[in-house]
Formats: sequence, C-alpha cells, structure tokens
Amino acid sequence: MIRTAVVLGHLGRVIVIVGVAMVSCLIWSLEGGEAAAGALAVSALVTVGSGLALVYGFPVREGINFREGFVLVSLGWVLASLFGTLPFVLSGYLPSFADAWFETVSGFTTTGASVVADVESWPKGLMFWRCLTQWLGGMGIIALFVAIIAGIGVRANQLFKAEVPGPVSEKISPRIRETARRLWLVYVALSAVCAALLYLLGMDAFDALCHTFTTMATGGFSTKNASIGFYRDPLIQWTITLFMFLAGANFALHFLALKQKSLGAYWRNAEFRLYAGITAVGALLVAWDLHCSGAVPGLEPLLRAALFQVVSVAT
Repeated sequence: MIRTAVVLGHLGRVIVIVGVAMVSCLIWSLEGGEAAAGALAVSALVTVGSGLALVYGFPVREGINFREGFVLVSLGWVLASLFGTLPFVLSGYLPSFADAWFETVSGFTTTGASVVADVESWPKGLMFWRCLTQWLGGMGIIALFVAIIAGIGVRANQLFKAEVPGPVSEKISPRIRETARRLWLVYVALSAVCAALLYLLGMDAFDALCHTFTTMATGGFSTKNASIGFYRDPLIQWTITLFMFLAGANFALHFLALKQKSLGAYWRNAEFRLYAGITAVGALLVAWDLHCSGAVPGLEPLLRAALFQVVSVAT
C-alpha cells in the first residue's frame, strides 16, 4: 500500500533542498548585476514555496514503507529535474522546455550531454546552477535527503542503496543516516581540496568552484566552450584527472582511508584494484595509439592526454 500523503510530504523536502541550492547561484548574479538574477530568485522562490506547501500540507509523522521508498526515489529525481529547469526557462537562455529539461536531467544524472552551444555567453548565475546540478547529482539528492532529514524510518536504508553511486559494502556506521552524512562529508571535503588546488593553480574562484562541481560529479560540464582544453596548464589537467579518478572510486573507501590514516584501505579492496587496473591498461593503450599517430609529442603530454581521456570516459 502506498500512502500518497507520506510520499508527497517527503517529496516536498526533496524539492526544498533543490530550491535552497538555487539560492546559492544568486550570489554570482547579484555580484555581476546580471539580469538573470530575477529569474533565479523567482525560480528559488517557486521551488522552495512548492516544497514547503507539500511539507506543511502533508505532514509526515511516520516512516515510509518498501513501495513508498521506490516511488520517492523515482519521483524525487523527476521533480528535482522539473523544478531545476526553471532558471533556464525563466531567464530565456533555454526558452524551450525540451532543451531546459534535457540540460537539467543531464546535470542531475551527471551524464554530461549538453544542448548549449555557447556557454560562455551565459550569465554566471546560470552557469553556476548548471554545474551545481551535477555536483548535487554526483553523490545524489536522495542520499543528501537521507543525510539531513530525520524520521524516515527503517526504509532509509533502501533509499540510500537505491541512490548512492556504486556499492557500499563497507560498514561505516550502523545507522544509515549517519553513513549518508559521512559520505557527503567526504564528498564535500574532497570538493573543497579540489577547488582550493584549482584556485591556487590559476583559476578564478568562480571557475574553480564550477569545475570542482563537475569534476567531483564526473559529469564534465564546464564554463568554457573548449572545456578543460581552454586551460593549457598541465598541472590543472593533472589535478582534474586525479580528482575525477578519486570521484569514480567507492566513497566508503575514502572514508575508511581517512579514518585509518592509511592508503592500505584502497589496495586491500578488490573493486578498487580492478578499477585502477582498468584505468592503467586503458591509458597505456590510448597513449600507445597517440604515440603511433604522432598526435601528441612528448612523454608527459602523451601520458597526461591519455589518462585524462581514459579517466573521463571510464567515470
């Protein structure tokens, strides 16, 4: 039996999370005096308002059951993507709902396909939202929901397993809500380190944040039409390659490695060894192909190009 009121109440909370995330994009639009600031403000207001209407209209006083968990995960993604189109449509930069829907779903699912031909012509607020959708989708909106919302009940475990990227067999915490919190903390911590490094290597704060969002989500959106090819600095490319690789691994392993203060947690894990092995073999094959074709001269540029491409595709 599916209790509609329970599902709607929890969906309202998911929508509120999306709306609050939109508010962060206003900082960049307001700073630059962008016309898109109004569209972002209205989008955030409509999204948060709709979410709160469901939260207070359908108050939840009990946990969810098995079927409701499936419905919540499925509809949560659909509604997040639906409300996520608002900044694009209302600003007029993607007036076609089909284009806005495509871009938003691509972002939240970290697929990376895009209908935007000239992203550099966009205002910063919209570019930030476009990249932020990937970061939210990287660890998962429902996983974030599990981490911050109390009172879900025993089915929080089902929601989490249906949402989090990759298998999480390691025992991090006996409580699934605490597990979700810790994985999100690792995700945020790695994102902070990545952003700091990119900033120190020459990106401005805006580009460093946006590329961190899409690197950690392994989605590939960029603020530049040429993507990372815009940045000629080898250290920037090596940094993004490293964090893409880390983001493609099991985040439970990152948590255990930090907890144990040892890299041994990675090597003892068969899944990680296979992942690293596939990446290494793939990079060597691509490097050999590039060498034979003469497309990339020099050993370091050859290895850098091969590893970047393989890690980007593999993740």
